[in-house]
Amino acid sequence: EGEEGTEGRFARLLNVVGALVKEDNWLPDCYRVAGEEYRQYLLYCDPLGRYSIVCFVWSRGQATPVHDHGAYSSWGERIGVIGQMIGSEREDAYAYDGTTVRFLNKGKPALPGDVAVVGVQDIHRVINVSEDSGPSISIHIYGNDIGRQERYVYDPLNNARSAFVSGYSEGPPPLLIHHQRSSDRGLVLAEDEQQISFDAVRGHLAAAFRGEEEVAFLDVRSLR
Repeated sequence: EGEEGTEGRFARLLNVVGALVKEDNWLPDCYRVAGEEYRQYLLYCDPLGRYSIVCFVWSRGQATPVHDHGAYSSWGERIGVIGQMIGSEREDAYAYDGTTVRFLNKGKPALPGDVAVVGVQDIHRVINVSEDSGPSISIHIYGNDIGRQERYVYDPLNNARSAFVSGYSEGPPPLLIHHQRSSDRGLVLAEDEQQISFDAVRGHLAAAFRGEEEVAFLDVRSLR
């Protein structure tokens, strides 16, 4: 696929994520549960591991360790798109030269509706800096299966790094359970009749195709 096509699709992804995180009524309560440590709930993973969609939930003051996102991305030098949906999160940037873990800067706190791009070489820490006591929630789309990708955490005090695989938080099953990219493109959403209304999700995803192709939405409750 040509470079122009890749750039066009990535630009569309940024627009869709930006529109999606302007509303939060599409996300079921079961994906909003905070814990003693921050949570990362898998919403969808491509069967070939080309990308994953994850909902991150932080209680007030919780933070990730300093970490990277792995060396592989199906999007080249860009490995992720982050959309801030609820609360506020700040990114602290770091660098590692093989011997020293160096703090670079504190980023501007992200507010609901903000979208950021994460590069393959980026090393950072993310912290909930919301002024209220509620959790912060952001939607992350990565160019790999982030929960199964070997990557590194960094220790600035000891100038060290160690490999880890984060996995995903235990909880509800993925919200998007199947996505087939082909000339007959389909999307299947898992809907729990007690938990979720996905009208907003359906509208944003349908708009992303801009009428270029037919998009089918299937209620799978009767198939369980």
